[in-house]
Amino acid sequence: MILVADSGATKTDWAAIAENGTCTHLSSMGLNPNYITDPTLLDSEIGNVAENSGNADTVRQIFFYGAGCSSDENREKISHLLQKHFPNAKTEVHTDLLGACRAVCGTSDGLVGILGTGSNSCVYQNCRISQNIPSAGYMLGDEGSGTYIGKQLVKQYLTEFLPKDLQQKFEEECHVSRGGIMDTIYRQPCPNKFFASLMPFVLNHRHEPFVRSITDSCFDDFFQNQILKYRTPLRQIHLVGSVAFLFGPDILEMAMSYGYYIGSVLQAPIYGLEKYHSPKN
Repeated sequence: MILVADSGATKTDWAAIAENGTCTHLSSMGLNPNYITDPTLLDSEIGNVAENSGNADTVRQIFFYGAGCSSDENREKISHLLQKHFPNAKTEVHTDLLGACRAVCGTSDGLVGILGTGSNSCVYQNCRISQNIPSAGYMLGDEGSGTYIGKQLVKQYLTEFLPKDLQQKFEEECHVSRGGIMDTIYRQPCPNKFFASLMPFVLNHRHEPFVRSITDSCFDDFFQNQILKYRTPLRQIHLVGSVAFLFGPDILEMAMSYGYYIGSVLQAPIYGLEKYHSPKN
């Protein structure tokens, strides 16, 4: 059996692929080693996946694609825990960006972007990432992502620039207050998850002019700070992530304004990765 994982900031999607090509899907919490610093929590979560996958001893290969897996140290940390719970498996740990590329491009060249809880992008050529604007993380980067959009919404709320009717809806629907937000983002762990959790509100009010101005500005920042910096003749952008999937028309409009167009869009890369790694292919 082959086990494939796509791990983001909020959750990890797993696909257990049998030799005949049939697949079982599992889900766990996000396993970003930059944010989960307690090794016992990572160990416990991967152990739960091993238990729920059926017979862990039958897993022969694991392909793990994860946010926060760009450093050798973090890749080794994840690889060690996978080998502990799947003792007969050969393990490969890669970045979530390479996973996105393989999910939407396979072995073809392409310009690829992630727009989910976080964001990233690259040029994918000859089955490898040839150009990448380094991610500055949710505090300084992640343009166009759910976290980034949520941050801009909160900023407008805290500085009292939200229209009064929208401010009231925001407080009622998201159960927030100024004091509660300040406590969450400055005193509680993982404020990026709080910012991203506001996306249902943004989605529900996406057609209100003020909200649309926020999302347009955030997607423009994604193109200005990432896509436009690549030296490539490629003009088709393939996207993965929930924000890319849910705001497709808005992103397409922004892309066309810069002379690009949108190719494949996957809400969850795991389905493309399942196809890429299937023994039937």
